[in-house]
Amino acid sequence: MSQLSENDGIKSFTPDELRAYKGLEHLSDEEAFEIDETLTALVLITHKIVASYEQSKSVPKFRKKE
Repeated sequence: MSQLSENDGIKSFTPDELRAYKGLEHLSDEEAFEIDETLTALVLITHKIVASYEQSKSVPKFRKKE
């Protein structure tokens, strides 16, 4: 599996999209951007872990369609 580069094909949330979730209505724009950055970092870390432990074709649904 190829490694994702930073923000390669990863959806970012807008502040309004994050505020649409119950319990997040109070977020400021700054807090929403920080949450989005944290989620992006988590996705990249998770992808790196899955990619490094993947055995041939064991996790095909995580692969990016080409």
